[in-house]
Amino acid sequence: MYSVLHSFASFQELNQGDMVKIYLITIISNMIGIFVFLFLAISANIDLSVYDIAWIRTVSILIMVIPVTISGLGLREGIIIFLLGLYEIPQEHALIYSLTIFFRLVVVAISGGIIEFMESYIYSEKSKKK
Repeated sequence: MYSVLHSFASFQELNQGDMVKIYLITIISNMIGIFVFLFLAISANIDLSVYDIAWIRTVSILIMVIPVTISGLGLREGIIIFLLGLYEIPQEHALIYSLTIFFRLVVVAISGGIIEFMESYIYSEKSKKK
């Protein structure tokens, strides 16, 4: 809890220019995430507007952070099946959509792990040469 409060205090100490940069990066990041969810929906034959995808993404992310499963697995699928059911999307399409989102997360995580491993390996090799 201390680290969260410390982070808020540090954020308040930033100058206005840095705050604007952080807000812009956050907005751009979320817009990219919304369009990724939209393209994944299109690939799963789910025809919804960008606004519908945006709020479904927001709710699913909020549910995923509940610390009861690994990577929100199961929670995400349940909420997406429920929310897409409100739009009369078949459960099978909703499940494929949700698992595609999960698979994307896994691919990104593995990619990041490989990059981190390679960077640490290169750094350790450079340290040995010195």
